[in-house]
Amino acid sequence: MGLPEGPKFLGVLPLAASVAVAFVLCVARALVMLYSLSSYSDYVVAGVRFEELFQTAVATLGLAGPPLAVLAGFGVMFTMAKHVRALAIYLGVVTALELGSALFVLLNGGVCGAVAHEVLITRSPLFICLFIYLASFFWGAIIVGLECYIVFAVHQLATAVEKRETEEWLRYTTAVPHW
Repeated sequence: MGLPEGPKFLGVLPLAASVAVAFVLCVARALVMLYSLSSYSDYVVAGVRFEELFQTAVATLGLAGPPLAVLAGFGVMFTMAKHVRALAIYLGVVTALELGSALFVLLNGGVCGAVAHEVLITRSPLFICLFIYLASFFWGAIIVGLECYIVFAVHQLATAVEKRETEEWLRYTTAVPHW
């Protein structure tokens, strides 16, 4: 008994593919965080300093993702909705934290100075900085939108798995004779 026909992931894939995409996203996020963050020195992004404690907390949260995604994969295969729901909650929290960090850097940092060469900034800073901020906002919105869609798809999958789990319980309760 498979998942009921309903919403698809990205329009064509089965909804269970959202867990595989979330797994790839979690592994990529964990690898990038392990490669770039440090517990010994501050990390500077566009003029904004992130302290060691914040980096350690973020990396720890990032490392929790791949095991949760593997559990969610088993949850889809063996009808354990709580594991899929846990991945949906984790992805929602991480997406909200990423959005908050990105907005903090965009609003408080020197994104323009970090991206553009100083010769370009001295010639026409308004045009260059406006273009850089618009491009940062555009691509950031694309990435956050994709992550929000993945969160939504995993949440829908958790609901479908819960429904399938309930249907299986009902099937067994009708098979047992009642006295």
